[in-house]
Amino acid sequence: MNRPTHTQAICTICGASVLKSTATRNGGLCASCIKYVYDQSLNPRIDALEIEIGDHLMSFFEESQVHCVIECCGMNAVEVSSATIAAWKKSHNSSEWTLLMKDYQELINELAEIETPVFFLGDRTSPKEVAEFTKQLGST
Repeated sequence: MNRPTHTQAICTICGASVLKSTATRNGGLCASCIKYVYDQSLNPRIDALEIEIGDHLMSFFEESQVHCVIECCGMNAVEVSSATIAAWKKSHNSSEWTLLMKDYQELINELAEIETPVFFLGDRTSPKEVAEFTKQLGST
């Protein structure tokens, strides 16, 4: 097993090396393990609502994994920036962009109605943090 660097931590369930910020946000767990724990209802302290992500928005996130993969590092794996948005637009047609923006608006509308923690890209986080994470999409 690799030893973590100063920016990494070890998942307390599976022993995977994850970004320290992900482990801190997820109570010491990698994104996969926290999702498993939530799905299996093994930990009643995890009281977050699963956010459904539209297919086109999820495609954008998957194609914008630059730091790691979502299954390992959750939101920390993805970069939502003008560069990743431009790359996605270049490789997709305008109707797909329209559908992506529809998915994005549905996400923002859903987040506006939620006050409890949420699961988003495998991370337990706040609706406000998800809105901040995705705001670059809304400004294009």
